[in-house]
Amino acid sequence: MNIQTELSNPPEPVQEKWLTSPVRRVTGKLSEIRQQIPEFERRDFSLPEVPGESPRANVRLDAIVRRPFGDDKTFVPVGTVSKDYTLVTHVAVLDSVRKALKEAAVSAEETNAALQITEYGERMRLSVWLPDQYAFDPGDGKRWGWVLKASTRWVAATDSGRSWGGFDLCAATGWWWG
Repeated sequence: MNIQTELSNPPEPVQEKWLTSPVRRVTGKLSEIRQQIPEFERRDFSLPEVPGESPRANVRLDAIVRRPFGDDKTFVPVGTVSKDYTLVTHVAVLDSVRKALKEAAVSAEETNAALQITEYGERMRLSVWLPDQYAFDPGDGKRWGWVLKASTRWVAATDSGRSWGGFDLCAATGWWWG
């Protein structure tokens, strides 16, 4: 007897989320990743003009707005931030990584990268694997390689300090150290 079961409504694939935002994953060469990252700007955090109301801008907060990106030609507010914070965009982080690699004579065209970015681009994780020539053997016959990891939101620096990434070691065994 041959029994076949077919689902009339197969389950949808599970969408990865970062907090409540859907996440898109992109892998490729570091030189190709830039086109996948939107740009942002600061604006006054205020209400729109409504007849009969007197709105005013918040004196302590700014709105962070994603500029039109790809097929989406709209400006999208993604959050608020203190006026005391410095806006460090994802593009600035990527450009800083590319500059550091260039100064170390590491080619962005030969460097693998992975990007996780939320639907509106308000959060980003970037992993950059240094080429195999920078891997080392700690003496046990297993080569270890370096991975630069940066995780940002639209604002990654405050007046009190900066913290948005660092180097990790990646072993051939799959263990990650931070």
